Amino acid sequence: MSGESAPPVEELEAIAQYIVKVSDSNSDRKISLCEFKNSITKSPEILKFLASYSFISKDDLRPNFGRLQEFDVPECDSDLECETVCKGKAVTDNSQPRTKMIDPRQLLLRAKYEKMIKVSPTDYIPHTNDAEPPESNLKLDYVYGYRCCDTRNNLRYNKNDDIVYHTAAVGVVLNAENNTQQHFFEHTSEIVSLAIHPNLIYFATGDVGHFPLISVWDSTTLECLARISGLLTLGISQLAFSPDGNYLAAAATDESHCIAIYDWDKYTTTAKNVASKAKKNNPQGLIATGQSSTSDVLFLLFNPPGEQLIIASINELNFAAFSGGVLKLQKGECDSEEDKQALLCAAFVGTTLVTGTFSGDLLTWKGRKFSNIVPAHKGSVNAVWSRPNLAGIITGGNDGVIIFWDQCLNEMMTISIPSAPNVSVTHVLCVCLLYTSP
Repeated sequence: MSGESAPPVEELEAIAQYIVKVSDSNSDRKISLCEFKNSITKSPEILKFLASYSFISKDDLRPNFGRLQEFDVPECDSDLECETVCKGKAVTDNSQPRTKMIDPRQLLLRAKYEKMIKVSPTDYIPHTNDAEPPESNLKLDYVYGYRCCDTRNNLRYNKNDDIVYHTAAVGVVLNAENNTQQHFFEHTSEIVSLAIHPNLIYFATGDVGHFPLISVWDSTTLECLARISGLLTLGISQLAFSPDGNYLAAAATDESHCIAIYDWDKYTTTAKNVASKAKKNNPQGLIATGQSSTSDVLFLLFNPPGEQLIIASINELNFAAFSGGVLKLQKGECDSEEDKQALLCAAFVGTTLVTGTFSGDLLTWKGRKFSNIVPAHKGSVNAVWSRPNLAGIITGGNDGVIIFWDQCLNEMMTISIPSAPNVSVTHVLCVCLLYTSP
């Protein structure tokens, strides 16, 4: 225990009332254990109080996505925890075989049941089609829902102004005008990442698994153009195409947070490319690979020339050159350690890199050096989109607001999205424009 004296009863009562108020998320005037733990572990005030009396240690704290604070109390975000900590966790949890104890009474009941079903009536005449599958079959017509529990920036317009996204193990192409869907079925595990090619027709999707699959596919024909698997493990958390569309970068959810850059066309499944594979010096198409950092990758982005990959992790931004088959990382430079926080998204305005932060600001960078800060959202900046012809960017945040910015990062227009019925807070997780939009 610490040397601090016990707090007065009035202070304890005030904190208890505060805990009850903020923990009752469903307003049923009751606090479940889950509500209590969630509230305690993400409230800076309560954590500071517990830490001051040594009731908790650093091992009890949740991940910190914000700036470093005086008491080192983390700024938490449940959505980002799902995106980083939980994505791919099911794979590792199920990687070890488990021994299950079976009740002997269950074995006796099973044996009795199996004996019963082996006995057939004496007058039973089997139908001729019992051993054949039925003539009719099921075809997926419409998928309801969109995966946003642990992903962001995974909904885009293609060149035909159809909406492309994913849910479960299905890639979805939605025609909003007539409310019809087409589906991409190459994946057999849940898709957790998506990237759009510069031609606005091709898409890349990555799933989870011991050796997850990356698919590159045509959103107009639903043809699978390339399949990449075998190097990265557990899951594909982030994907990004280079500006010319030739390279595809991918980040894994393994402990090392490995990054791989592929010449994806060399993995093509079309007959035209099969014959040309033998003529290329690198038939596997792997351009470079390496480890990124000790924390989860939050976004990948190529610079406009396409010779550098920008990798954002919690409290860290890296600029990676990838010539020679190996990633060579250089850290971004901030003014102080206290300025470091989670960078959640990024885009280029001309040659200027703009990143969205957990605190709600936009940071500009000159090369690898932090240049300027622009206040933007009341809550984390979850998404950013570059407007065409260097017209500026669009950002979306946890405050449910979409902001249009010009090329000098002056605020032009704001759109507030109202909350749906029975929903207390609206978060913007993705922003994009129609292909024909200015």
